[in-house]
Amino acid sequence: MKKATLAILALVVGCNCVAFGAQMGIGDIAKQGCSVASRGKTDKASVAAFLNKILESDGMGGLNPLELMEFKWIDLAGDGGCELVFMRWGAAVTSLNIYWQDNFQALAGEATLETIDLSKGPQKKIYKSSIRDLDGDGKKEIIMGSYLGGGRRGANAFPAWLQVYRLEGEEYVPASKDFPDFYEREVLPELNEKIAATPQAQETALAVLEMERDKIQRVLGRDPNAGLEKARQWAKSENPELIEDAKDVFLDIGGHEAEVSAAEQAGKEAYPRWIASHPNN
Repeated sequence: MKKATLAILALVVGCNCVAFGAQMGIGDIAKQGCSVASRGKTDKASVAAFLNKILESDGMGGLNPLELMEFKWIDLAGDGGCELVFMRWGAAVTSLNIYWQDNFQALAGEATLETIDLSKGPQKKIYKSSIRDLDGDGKKEIIMGSYLGGGRRGANAFPAWLQVYRLEGEEYVPASKDFPDFYEREVLPELNEKIAATPQAQETALAVLEMERDKIQRVLGRDPNAGLEKARQWAKSENPELIEDAKDVFLDIGGHEAEVSAAEQAGKEAYPRWIASHPNN
């Protein structure tokens, strides 16, 4: 990866890590395999120090250790090597980051590095790891919760969808359309259940779910205009969040510049009226 690209990724990711400890450094772990990772000093402070040392040596600045959410050593390529994967929380973006020994890659969005079993708790759900081999080729795919549109907005709901990345060489590339079985098996059934169970009165929450479903239909090539007519209805709403949702759908589909401009203007006009009529929101 070119240094210019690396610099951009580092700024987006805000990587934060440094030397692991005398008994075994990150470079040793990467070369010897993930089975030896437990022998290294792998607390958050040491990981942050390691990454910061690398970034500073390249003149790219560093990252606050508090921004390091979780990390894990994973053999991503299935070749016996070992990569450091970590989640970073920044002021404007959450990202999954990969240290490949000689470069970094950052994927904007949200992910979990471990399977979380809440099946016996009140949520009664198992959150699977975002890093899994979906097609049995020995290489790990990455499943990211990616924002639809401009990113986080609103107090309770923001549009996002599960995007799949495939490993090519030492870089992950978007490949959602190549994994229709994943969406059919794990994503769409739950989405459809949530949509059916969400009251029409909860219009913003319902819109977020519908946007995710329609985005998947577009990515899989089943309907390139999925959600377009619904977005046109939202654009006529007095709810500024629905109008923003409409704009994001127009932008994602493409070729609807006039409707994007109209939605932006409608949102500006609707916002003060919405605030005045919903003083407690």
